[in-house]
Amino acid sequence: MASDDRATEEPRSSPDASANASDHASASASDQQERVEVHVDIAGPPASGTKFQAAKHGVLASKPYLEIGSMIATIAALVGVTVQSCEIRKQNENLAFQLEQGARHDIFSKVLDLDRTALENPVLFRQIVAHGADPMSRRLFATVQRDPNGPEAEKAVQYAGLILDFYDYVLSAFPYEDYPTLGKPSDDDKDYVAWSNQIRITFQDGSFLCDRLLTYAHTYSITYTGRIFGDGLCPYSSSDTSAD
Repeated sequence: MASDDRATEEPRSSPDASANASDHASASASDQQERVEVHVDIAGPPASGTKFQAAKHGVLASKPYLEIGSMIATIAALVGVTVQSCEIRKQNENLAFQLEQGARHDIFSKVLDLDRTALENPVLFRQIVAHGADPMSRRLFATVQRDPNGPEAEKAVQYAGLILDFYDYVLSAFPYEDYPTLGKPSDDDKDYVAWSNQIRITFQDGSFLCDRLLTYAHTYSITYTGRIFGDGLCPYSSSDTSAD
């Protein structure tokens, strides 16, 4: 009976063993807490670090696309400038063509006016442009000297001024920088050569026309008189010689 009672009794732990177990558990919990605190101190705030890394990764990932976009924008700007330059050049060419056509039309109209005046006054026209040694030219000089304010003299002066202004207008269509002298047959610009030949025929030495140009050369531009005198035209005036 005594043995059965001992067998059924529950084992009892000693107070010392319980105290040791409690101390061991407290030490383990404290050690784990220190590890967690150390980990937190080393790693830092996890939330803010994660956002910074994500933002940095996003910037690095988008950099190639930003470079491509910038390149596309630059190319588009260059294309736009090129197209605009082409349009401006085309507009300038059209404007130059219109101005050229307008100048040709004006010259043609003035040629018609000059021809009409010559047809209406054939003798006077011949007297004005004739060489200084021609009897018709000398007769005109004599008329003007005899009655400078008479109707014949005034008409001759007016008509000579019309011819001078006409060729001044013609030569103004050819820039002096490109055409400093009257044209020669070897020149490429056939229009300028043709007008130059016509001027040589019209401005005869000693003519009444040359006399008017020499007298009033200061009223015309050097680009006009320079080309006339530079070609050897109008070297003297017949008004200084005696008339027949």
